[in-house]
Amino acid sequence: MKKVAWLVLAGCVLGLAYAQIQRVVSVQLASQKLQLESVEINGKTFVSLEQIQKAFPPTPSASTTPRPANAVPGGTNQVAAAEGCINEFLFNGAWRFRVLSVKYDTSKEGWAVRVELRNGMKKVARVVGSGADSNARDISLALNSGNTVSLTIGQMSKIQTAMLFNELAPAAAAITEMIFYAPATDQAKKFLWLQSATNNIDKAPLMKDPAFRINLTCTKP
Repeated sequence: MKKVAWLVLAGCVLGLAYAQIQRVVSVQLASQKLQLESVEINGKTFVSLEQIQKAFPPTPSASTTPRPANAVPGGTNQVAAAEGCINEFLFNGAWRFRVLSVKYDTSKEGWAVRVELRNGMKKVARVVGSGADSNARDISLALNSGNTVSLTIGQMSKIQTAMLFNELAPAAAAITEMIFYAPATDQAKKFLWLQSATNNIDKAPLMKDPAFRINLTCTKP
């Protein structure tokens, strides 16, 4: 069955669901009136992220946001996190994670980061609800310039389906590629995934500092 990421009209992403009542709704977003296909589940209305992406395509400058030096992942006041190199598995008490490769994709004009997530628990689980934000807002890429790149709406939707809402058995893995839109001249330096206890409603055995930071300038055999 096809998996689809759904967006609550109020703005809360809930993930995969089965459609019950289908209809077209009129929605006012960013001063635009949109006609969107929707489903109603338990009295709540959902629309897919893909429709929002088509209505509001990202601009080249929107995905790269300069931040103060002390806010850049890996900066002076960097977030506490498990840290390693490319191809090195990190463990945060519940999930094993590594970056498999990073390269510049000229056809997509962005840095392609291929990652692997494994369930390190003894139960079937998904990373959303066990540490991760439901729409990948906690994933970012730090560049050599000091800028930080977040995922676009389209990439968020892709990661939701491929990894975030993917129920994994113990030791099972989800592998996917993320595209961060940035110039080829601005080298990708660090990858950061800010998992936290705030998103741990399933009470996974997360460590005190469950975030992942990958130094993209080094590689383990």
